[in-house]
Amino acid sequence: MTTPQTVDDDQLVRSLTPLTYGFCGALLMVGLLGVFVIVPEPTVTPTGLALGAALGLAAWFLPTVVIRRVLAGGARQGVAPGSVAGVVRSAVFLGAAVAEGPALLGFFLAFVLPGGDVAPFALSIPLAVASLWFNVSGPAAARRHLGRARSGISF
Repeated sequence: MTTPQTVDDDQLVRSLTPLTYGFCGALLMVGLLGVFVIVPEPTVTPTGLALGAALGLAAWFLPTVVIRRVLAGGARQGVAPGSVAGVVRSAVFLGAAVAEGPALLGFFLAFVLPGGDVAPFALSIPLAVASLWFNVSGPAAARRHLGRARSGISF
C-alpha cells in the first residue's frame, strides 16, 4: 500500500506560477490579436466602454468570491492537512476560469456589437490578467489561499 504524497506550500506555488504565466500570456495574446489582426476596423463606443468596465470588474471581483467559497467549503468539511494543497489547487483553477470568462465574453462581444467595438475586451483582458496574478494564482495569491485554507478562514 502506498501513502499519498503530500505537496508542501513552496511546491504548490512553484507549480502554479508557470500556469499563471500561461493563462496571462494567452489572454494578452488574444487581446493583441483581437485589436491588431482579427477585428478589421476596431472602434470604441460608450456602450463598449461600459460593457468593458462591467466585464473587467467581474473579472477582478468574482474570482475572489468563488475562491473564498471553495476554501470555506473545505474548511466546513474539515480538510485534512495533507489535502489542503488539493483544495487550494481546485479553488485556483475554478478562480482562473471565472477570471478568464468575462474577458473572453468581451472578446466575443467585439464580433456581436455593431462596428467591431474592441472596448469590451480591451478593458476586461488587462483586468483579468491582473486578477489572475494578484487574486487567483500568482505566488502571493497562492500563499494567501494556502494560509486561509490552513487556518479555516473563509471570509
